Amino acid sequence: MNLVVRPFGLKLTEWRILQCLRQLNTLTINDLSEMAVIERTVTSRLVDKLVARELVKKTSLPNDRRSIQVVLTKAGARLVDECDEAVTSARGELFAGLSQKNLQAFNATLVQLQQNAATVFRSRSGGGFASTPQPRKTGNR
Repeated sequence: MNLVVRPFGLKLTEWRILQCLRQLNTLTINDLSEMAVIERTVTSRLVDKLVARELVKKTSLPNDRRSIQVVLTKAGARLVDECDEAVTSARGELFAGLSQKNLQAFNATLVQLQQNAATVFRSRSGGGFASTPQPRKTGNR
């Protein structure tokens, strides 16, 4: 997937952060890190790079200035939209020959793994992600 998003000026991890923000609109650095499955310090550095490119915006929470919220800008949303066709095409090639049933089972497995990872993360860090992402629609492939 890195090769697919590279022509748009993104690394895979940056694209993943933008995707997470498109899905849930506003996230804290901690929640974004957990959802994107990227270490918090790496997430923080990537967000700073995306801020510099005006693809995301950071704001402090009014009740806790130490906690930072990240939101996708219009430019960031446009860039993710531009990537969609290439990503969808690459996924189509990747999943070619798999039935809808296979794709649904694969997606359910990924969601379960992400939930398990979030549980492990919470138990070891004391942190937590407020919501679990929903399975993606797999379309007709």
